[in-house]
Amino acid sequence: MIRKIAVVTLLTFGLAACADTGGPGHKQTGGALLGGIGGAVAGAQFGSGKGQLAAVAAGTLLGALIGSEVGKSLDRADQAALAKTTTSSLETAPS
Repeated sequence: MIRKIAVVTLLTFGLAACADTGGPGHKQTGGALLGGIGGAVAGAQFGSGKGQLAAVAAGTLLGALIGSEVGKSLDRADQAALAKTTTSSLETAPS
């Protein structure tokens, strides 16, 4: 079981290395990856045999979905803060 979790974790980090983390949406991607890993670990605690494999798969999907939504929320908050700062700077800074 530990081997399966290690393989999933390594694959996740390998795919994360390919992701563009500098632009918009990077928190959504990171949240999905971390949520997927957390969900896989949580799912591994339930069942045995094929039931445990199904729990890991379900945990991974659910964790990725929740993590993605949390990351998306953080990205929107960052965009709102950027817009506020930009507007404030343009309105109050001397020409």
